[in-house]
Amino acid sequence: MFTVNIVATALLIAASLIASDTFAQERSQSAQRSSTVAAPRKGQWQYIVEKRSVGIHRSNDRVVIIGDSIAGRFPSFVQEEVFGYTFINIGVGGDRTENLLWRLAKFDLRNSRPRAIILYIGTNNLRAKDSADDTVAGILLTIDTIRSQVPRTTLIVSEILPMGNEFSFRPNDIAVVNAALAAAQESHEFQLLNVHNSISEAAGYDAKPPIYADWAHLDADGYRVMSMSLKKMLQKQ
Repeated sequence: MFTVNIVATALLIAASLIASDTFAQERSQSAQRSSTVAAPRKGQWQYIVEKRSVGIHRSNDRVVIIGDSIAGRFPSFVQEEVFGYTFINIGVGGDRTENLLWRLAKFDLRNSRPRAIILYIGTNNLRAKDSADDTVAGILLTIDTIRSQVPRTTLIVSEILPMGNEFSFRPNDIAVVNAALAAAQESHEFQLLNVHNSISEAAGYDAKPPIYADWAHLDADGYRVMSMSLKKMLQKQ
């Protein structure tokens, strides 16, 4: 009888430990940041990705710009006007960090030799109500993924730009993200494109700034302002 009780107790303890471990794993998985988990989007997105990513194979000694619509909408005529050449543009509107991570896994940069990579990402994470910390985590993982694929390529990462009517969209969180990126440059091996303040000053904090096409996207003049800082960085390479 005593032996039976010992066995029963041991079985109960084992079951309790298994249940506890399962709960801990489930809680850990649920707490995992969506911004750091590679994920595709629905609809025509994969077709658009395939179409835009063709340029990767033509990127030897070229500047590649990658990210969301801030990258995707960078006018080629402004590039030609300011830099004297055009970028390989693989920006896709609406992408968050998790979507770009999925793209980077599928369209590896290892077979290309770009002269420099310009990254614009994170805006849509904030628009999707990700926290500033989650947004930073997603951007840094994206940076690390790019760096693992092309360790010697110059990597320039843009600050998050001001957004919203009178730049009222999450200004404190944007400041937190940009400060975190500034602090992470050395440890994650990238250069930060400091454009938030220059864009703010050029826009004049108007309800609809003259250098914005809408509350989130720059027009050609906005990209010209951004290009001035970017040109200086690329000339050093």
